[in-house]
Amino acid sequence: MFTTPIHNINIHFVHFKSSRADARPLLLVHGWPGSFFEFHKVAFPLANPLNLSDPAFHVIIPSIPGYGFSASAAKQLEKLSVNAIGAIFVQLMGRLAYEKFFAQAGDWGSIITKIMAINYPKNCVAIHLNLAVAPLPSSIWYLPKKILFGIRPSFVLTSEEIDNLAATLHFQKYETAYFKIQGSKPFTLGVGLNDSPVGLLAWIAEKMCWGTVDKTDIITNVCIYWFTQSITSSFRIYKDNYTKSTNASYVPVPTAIALFKDISRPPAEWMQYVCNLHRFTKMPSGGHFAALEEPTLLIEDVRAFFGTKFIRDQIPEKNGRSKL
Repeated sequence: MFTTPIHNINIHFVHFKSSRADARPLLLVHGWPGSFFEFHKVAFPLANPLNLSDPAFHVIIPSIPGYGFSASAAKQLEKLSVNAIGAIFVQLMGRLAYEKFFAQAGDWGSIITKIMAINYPKNCVAIHLNLAVAPLPSSIWYLPKKILFGIRPSFVLTSEEIDNLAATLHFQKYETAYFKIQGSKPFTLGVGLNDSPVGLLAWIAEKMCWGTVDKTDIITNVCIYWFTQSITSSFRIYKDNYTKSTNASYVPVPTAIALFKDISRPPAEWMQYVCNLHRFTKMPSGGHFAALEEPTLLIEDVRAFFGTKFIRDQIPEKNGRSKL
């Protein structure tokens, strides 16, 4: 583990250097209420696969500013916009001599990763996401299907896709109170949670129990927040991006989606209108915290996407000479 100052913020990151000469750099980005620890089950297998025919990666896992061992932005709240965080992570990768890299993420990490791909497509050259977000397409090319969808969704969607949309709407209606309070009154909430380890555990564990995260992993993750006293600063990403659109632009680089039973489950066709979709995998199990719940499924999908010759060739084999 290392820290390095970027834009006057001390950024924490973990760096797993592969022993393979043909390894490519892969940035893994967590979200809330996660941490860099989310990837502890996937980092080593991705860096040094047992099967030599599987692709290998130099795995870099930063902590978002204000999370865990990364310092908060202090008075520079603008540093916690997703655009600014994306710029910090691109600079981090450049500092490690990875001018071109792949990225994988979920939750807020998926938004930061998309921003990197949009703003820095020559650096972040391909992305893999386990949180998919796409509205009903507004494109004129989708207009006939949009009309049919308004009449009866089953005219254009499968029963599974309709059920997925219903689950997404249910989450938006009944499970987003935390988002609203963290975006509007983060510091008041933070004082209470930072004063009580049991309260902090309840607040985070309730979110992580959306899926099937191991209890020990939940405790470890909560401890990272507690011992670094970072729960309040972790809310700043909500505060700073609360009224801003984070899904307005098309993602130009090759994109893969691993669709778990997550808080958003759009149809594959809708995703084609928001990103350069190359792969869409419906996962049989697992949820929002994919790297903790179903690490094997996630690893296999990451390897299958970034290991294809077209994607792999986006990065020269000799890219990156970091000694860290």
